[in-house]
Amino acid sequence: MRRRKENTRRWHIIVLIGFCLSANQVPACAQLKPIRGKASYYANSLHGRYMLNGERYHRDSMTCAHLTLPFGTTLKVRNLRNNRVVYVKVTDRGPFVKSRIIDLSYAAAKQLRMLSAGVAKVEITPYLPERVPFRFSDEILLPKPKWQEEADDETDL
Repeated sequence: MRRRKENTRRWHIIVLIGFCLSANQVPACAQLKPIRGKASYYANSLHGRYMLNGERYHRDSMTCAHLTLPFGTTLKVRNLRNNRVVYVKVTDRGPFVKSRIIDLSYAAAKQLRMLSAGVAKVEITPYLPERVPFRFSDEILLPKPKWQEEADDETDL
């Protein structure tokens, strides 16, 4: 009888580990239907504090907080009032207000033009491509100026 309990415990641990590993995969979440509800955004006082996934919150990053979706899931958030769209990555848990479904970073809220209202009606859809920029960088978005390219060519000689 004792051996059977040990085998059952091992099986439960293996299943639990497999569930935890599969919970972080985006395709499993992509089967969800769009969710509509209210969204709010992070206060500026949270800038620089740690989020639940271990990263620091930066107000210019495209991140959000959701209660159930796994960390790293990319979401397409659409403002229902003006049809503006933004892509964000789940990095935290929240919001802890019953009427709201998502907390957005300051930059995401600014792109959705919801800063003055504070709360907006949105539609959330899990987004499959995982390669959406987490934090915009000048090196990625802007090409090198010609004067800098010329300077690099001169140093190579």
